[in-house]
Amino acid sequence: MSNSTDYLVQDFDTIIFWISQIILVLQIIFGTFGNIFNIIIFTRRTLRDNPCSMYFLSASIINLLEIYIVILFYYFSISWNWMPANTNIVWCIISNFLTYPIIALVLWFIVLCSFDRFLTSSRNANTRRISSLLLARKMILSTTLFFFLLFGHLSIVLRPITIENKTYCTVLSDSYIIFYNILFVTIGNVLPIILMTIFGFLTILNVRKTRNNVAPQGNIIRNERMRSKDHQFIRMVLFQVLITVIISIPFCCVSMYNTFARVLVRQELSSTGTAIINFTADFLAMFYFTNSLIGFYIYTLTGHKFRVEFKRCIKYGLNIILSENCLMRCLSLKIERTLFNNPFRNTYRRGNNVCPIQQQQPMIITTPV
Repeated sequence: MSNSTDYLVQDFDTIIFWISQIILVLQIIFGTFGNIFNIIIFTRRTLRDNPCSMYFLSASIINLLEIYIVILFYYFSISWNWMPANTNIVWCIISNFLTYPIIALVLWFIVLCSFDRFLTSSRNANTRRISSLLLARKMILSTTLFFFLLFGHLSIVLRPITIENKTYCTVLSDSYIIFYNILFVTIGNVLPIILMTIFGFLTILNVRKTRNNVAPQGNIIRNERMRSKDHQFIRMVLFQVLITVIISIPFCCVSMYNTFARVLVRQELSSTGTAIINFTADFLAMFYFTNSLIGFYIYTLTGHKFRVEFKRCIKYGLNIILSENCLMRCLSLKIERTLFNNPFRNTYRRGNNVCPIQQQQPMIITTPV
């Protein structure tokens, strides 16, 4: 029986190894691309005046931190069996101080987005006024500080221990491990999923009420109707909430089971059962990390204004690259005008450069009367 269990564990380790070679690498690549463009787009003048853009911008920064502090080193530990936190006490403290608050903030910034859209979708003008850039900045700062204070104390009690010639960065107190696991699962995983679901549902109700509301004739309809940009942000947030909940629920269920059944109640499992649970937890953890990269692609599919700004960024970048490397001359005038939306630009080729034609002023001939 032990041999079959050993084979099963080896098979699970092999499967997780090859899955991580694909999924984690793709998450790092696509997550980096998407979140960098999120930061660029949400800092543009046309979007940065909206409170929801501030939440999206902060979420994108946190997502990048999760990619390069959590996902990257998780990839190293699975694929290369390299865990610097186990050999370097300084990195052990720093990584654990950053890891758990960042993982929690990925979900909690989506909660703030859904709360902001709940406010802006309300028919009550006073409720809509609560949503502001000042409030967004305060909420982002206070939420970030709160979670670093809430989960950062783990770095104080961490100690390196050696078991069978292997060094581990861990906590020696079993009671503290139970406390921290319960705290992280409930506050960092379960509660934000519940809250974003509630605010998303309330936002949908507000939108329906607003659409069904008939403004009296003679009144200004815009007082009762949301702006087009707000509608787009609401759609973006609702789709992100839906996909985030779908992605997060399986991992939260396994985390709750590990916390309450295996850690708190100390449920004993067979070797086969332990191998299955560990394999499921590793696989769902990789699936859960998808939350840090889906934002850009959801916004591109659901937000027209976001797509417009993204196209402008691409065209601006292409214009700089082609101009700096003297590649503009390789493009036909038709392609150049299509790419850079300049149909009225007349050009002529002089040597190796493409130069604008100077428009001559019409000659006016006057005759004495």
